[in-house]
Amino acid sequence: MTKDFYARPVPLDRVRAEMVLDHRLFTADLPVSGLAEEVERYESLLGIEPERMAAMRGTLEGMMTAAEVAPRLADRGEGMTLLLGVLWALAHGPEGGGWPALDGLGGQIVRATPLDGLCGWMIETCQPVE
Repeated sequence: MTKDFYARPVPLDRVRAEMVLDHRLFTADLPVSGLAEEVERYESLLGIEPERMAAMRGTLEGMMTAAEVAPRLADRGEGMTLLLGVLWALAHGPEGGGWPALDGLGGQIVRATPLDGLCGWMIETCQPVE
């Protein structure tokens, strides 16, 4: 389900990825063309075997691994990689829709907000409303 969110418009050929981590906001408008390939490349940027991360798609272990590396990526200034992780979580989290979850995201916002009292984020898709 897509929620409405008050934000500046997102061009239809882009998706805005956002993440709040340690009171910092990371955001970028990413092209939807080639998005799946960029998200797949994320698996090779984590410092663990890409095959191992690929095997964790759709699992809680995969989400926990992505959550564990997020602060390190942020501290090293790798915001774009961090945001690819948000899209990876949308597609490959335990309730993700797999690669098709990345289709049709043009003009939308994918937002990761921290869960109170837990180590994790809620991943939502939002439709910007002026």
